[in-house]
Amino acid sequence: MRSVTPILKVNGISKTFKRSAKFRVASENDNKEKTVLDAISFELMPGDVLGLIGNNGAGKSTLLKIISGLITPDAGEIRYSGRLASILEIGSGFHYDLTGRENIYMSGQLLGLSKNDVDVHIADIIRFSGQEEHLDVPVKYYSNGMFLRLAFSVATTFPSDILLLDEVMSVGDLKFQQESSKRIQQITKSGTTVILSSHELSSVQMLCNKVLLLKEGKIVEFGDPVSIIQDYLQQETFNSLSDDTNANSGLGQPETTASHSINPKKTSSSVSSHDGEEPIPDLGITVHGAYAQAQGKGRDEEITSDDSVCLNIDFSKTGSGPVILSAVFADKFGNNIMSFCNYRPASPADFIDTSEPGRYSLILTLPDGFFNAGLFQVSFYFADVNQATVLALEQYVWFKVSSSSYEFREYKNIGNYTGPLYPFGEWQLQ
Repeated sequence: MRSVTPILKVNGISKTFKRSAKFRVASENDNKEKTVLDAISFELMPGDVLGLIGNNGAGKSTLLKIISGLITPDAGEIRYSGRLASILEIGSGFHYDLTGRENIYMSGQLLGLSKNDVDVHIADIIRFSGQEEHLDVPVKYYSNGMFLRLAFSVATTFPSDILLLDEVMSVGDLKFQQESSKRIQQITKSGTTVILSSHELSSVQMLCNKVLLLKEGKIVEFGDPVSIIQDYLQQETFNSLSDDTNANSGLGQPETTASHSINPKKTSSSVSSHDGEEPIPDLGITVHGAYAQAQGKGRDEEITSDDSVCLNIDFSKTGSGPVILSAVFADKFGNNIMSFCNYRPASPADFIDTSEPGRYSLILTLPDGFFNAGLFQVSFYFADVNQATVLALEQYVWFKVSSSSYEFREYKNIGNYTGPLYPFGEWQLQ
């Protein structure tokens, strides 16, 4: 039975760093203070995998160093039980003049293991690290990748109750990342608690059962990975779009080029959309706006996982000839998941004719219950009849799908399944 007693308690941790100025400036103080962490508190149970996320400078690495004992907090306390291991930077805990083998035994001793205990695990460490040929070479001659593989192998092979990892998933190559993910899943099944700081949000969502979002040293959210990562990506997306709008406002663009209008009220419900025109006079295409909404609901109303999603795009064209329009849907991580095209030359009756100059408002309707809860983005690509792209609007529309109150929702496992699409298929008994 899983323990009901927390293995780690972080209570009211705060940390302020002082930065001394190299040169005295009359209007400035010699010492400047920066609060890196402010009253951080949370608890973890045995087997929990916590993902630390947030922008650079949010305090993730400092928090890990405080938990590991490398930095003393100004206020608060850390309490944990059992053995704690960590990889907070490449080569941390290794002596550069010692060989890989010698560092393995030294690391074991630091964890309180005897030589016989290390002997039991050393074959597995060597196998996973892939450093058989370099095991008796001083680690100062190792590449960063070799260093990381050996350190990760040591930290995850020797028995520990708590493991701290700082940006391990983003440093190694693809094979190492895949192997590391499997290893983390294995050790957590045995009850090891892991805290993983990473910007690789897909790995965080896959591995972690809890997420802590930090911003400027404060906790923004703590809990379910799916919803917190979704909120974080959505907020960062709209902040980025708003910054782009403000940055471009003074660039002397033609009067016919409109800015991107972001309505913050829409970010919490369903969509980000584009209103106002983005004309491309030389190409003959002018996009007046695009947005997503639930069929039968208002444009600002929430889209749920049971709704039929309608994608609306309004554009004008000059010149004759059909316009090939593709709408490419991607998940919150930017992975393309499907594409729809309005033009089928082999079946002329199946597409809307846009050959004549004029203004067109097209609606793409997707089935009820097609999208799982999550954040989605849509890119539009306009092409001529020769399939030459004349206008590309990357990540032009964003929309959020919320979990529904569908009475059979437990059978769809919306809360547990992390894929972007989850429609019901048509089952038949043979």
